[in-house]
Amino acid sequence: KPGIKIACYTDWTGINQLVEPNTVDFFHYANAGVPFRSSTIVSELIPVITEHTPELTFIHFDDIDETGHANGWGSEKYYEAISLVDHEIGLLTDAYESAGILNDTLILVISDHGGQSAGHGFTNQKNIEIPWIATGPGVKEDYVFSSYLRNMDTPATALYALGIEQPSLWMGRAATEAWTGVP
Repeated sequence: KPGIKIACYTDWTGINQLVEPNTVDFFHYANAGVPFRSSTIVSELIPVITEHTPELTFIHFDDIDETGHANGWGSEKYYEAISLVDHEIGLLTDAYESAGILNDTLILVISDHGGQSAGHGFTNQKNIEIPWIATGPGVKEDYVFSSYLRNMDTPATALYALGIEQPSLWMGRAATEAWTGVP
């Protein structure tokens, strides 16, 4: 959509490969090997939010996934990582509020996969169920989906929220049932 400001902040090289050159206005990659990079991402992103108010911001926090691989999904350290990332999301929410755009901001919090033990990739529920949380203008409060969402539904939902038509080749479907009306 012409004229919108886009930010992409990530700490996983797999995501970096999906970002087309010259398509984002603000980009930051937090280097692998640095413990708890989510705090680095947030400290770099807060000034962008408060000073430039991007219309679309994509953030990838890999700390929870890395902790699951290192210590096991469901371990004490895994839940500590979730708490730390939750705190960082709270700081971002505060930044959106400080910038005066929180009430106009759609926030989606999702995971790319579940896991068990220290791995993933299996087809059981522990591996395929993920959190998919949405809040923002027009999003129903306390809504629980009656059908499954797939990862490919998230970009379709983002385009829906931005009022952009989904490319015909995309297989994802926008999660329109979570909205009170057209965003």
